[in-house]
Amino acid sequence: IRELGRETGAQTVVSGAYYQQGDSVRFQIAINDGRDGKVLRALEPVVGSVHQPLSVVEMVRQRVMVAFGTLFNPKLTGWASAASQPPDYQTYQEFVEGLDRFAHFDFEGARDHFDRAAGRDSTFSVAWIWSATARLNLGQFAGADSIVRRLEHLNRPLAPIDRSYLAWVASIVRGHAPGALEAARELARLAPGSEAL
Repeated sequence: IRELGRETGAQTVVSGAYYQQGDSVRFQIAINDGRDGKVLRALEPVVGSVHQPLSVVEMVRQRVMVAFGTLFNPKLTGWASAASQPPDYQTYQEFVEGLDRFAHFDFEGARDHFDRAAGRDSTFSVAWIWSATARLNLGQFAGADSIVRRLEHLNRPLAPIDRSYLAWVASIVRGHAPGALEAARELARLAPGSEAL
């Protein structure tokens, strides 16, 4: 990777491998710093049918675009490495537009974009959590509480930032200031300097 970076002058290198497993093809992709070879992001493996390789390649392309967006968008600095990742580029765009609206105090617009991002893939938990926060700012406590309860009862682990951010929202909804302060401190520790946080 370092040699390729030197030869081409690339500061970022996408590398990977693919494997055939029966009727499936599996792609392992990493985004590396072209100067020192350090892995900036290892993507979740992409698996699809060996009989439809172009659809698998499209999923790989979507994941790489999202990874670039979350790695190099200054609004997400520090946040992206410890939060769940959008499943595709359109979901990423909805989420980032929600963040932009949120930063401009357009909480209704932010909520709508976060809801669309979450609706594209219900496992993208951080979009639900931001939606709950927008609802808090709109005084829609019942809606925020409903989201919190749904996420708390999931049978899947949350990314570190998602878990702490959910704890913060839950503490705010329930009027538990010490819990909110503790969760906020954990968020600051996980993503120092993040504009999103």
